[in-house]
Amino acid sequence: QRVGVDTGAEPDLDARPLFWNEGETRLGYEPEAAAAVARAMGLDLRWVYTDWGGRMDSVLRGESDGVWCGVSITEERRRILGFSQPYAYFNESCVVRRGVEASSPEDLRGLRIGAAEASTNLEVVESWDGVVAVAFTDQTDDIFTDLIEATASGAIDGFVDDEPAMVPLAERDDRLSFAFSVESRRPWGCGVRPGSDDLVAALDAAIASCTAS
Repeated sequence: QRVGVDTGAEPDLDARPLFWNEGETRLGYEPEAAAAVARAMGLDLRWVYTDWGGRMDSVLRGESDGVWCGVSITEERRRILGFSQPYAYFNESCVVRRGVEASSPEDLRGLRIGAAEASTNLEVVESWDGVVAVAFTDQTDDIFTDLIEATASGAIDGFVDDEPAMVPLAERDDRLSFAFSVESRRPWGCGVRPGSDDLVAALDAAIASCTAS
């Protein structure tokens, strides 16, 4: 049996070490973790690529069996999807254009800081007093690169995304500087269609098996 899991990102989207593609091969923490859980469930994993903003809608329409790609478990999202237990906990980080001095949210007052629309990253930016939050939609198929280029060009002053991708990004792109991390400890899980209790139970057992080994 095969399970189709929505990655919510086009193949070209490169957010190392979380995920990236080399040819037709999906690499990184997210695909490796999903593949390990699928093996524990006795299933073959098949990635289904969609635009970032439509990843949960893809599951609801039945185009995929679940969404596994940086989906924080929130109460609002629990009203839309069922969720497995968390398979990881991650913080969020801010990267700014080189030359912008910032080591805390207070240093960003009056600056334009971007994040993906309808994301928990954007919620973080919106919570910072005096910061201008800029929501990015899927203007291209690579919203992460859109945020990088907008920051480097000066269209925005920085952006917030998940810490594992942000630290190496600032190290490999000399147009950007790492500013700080927020200790959010967001739980990430696999989202599935509401009422998929058997699938959630199987996911939970497999995640528990993988994290215990």
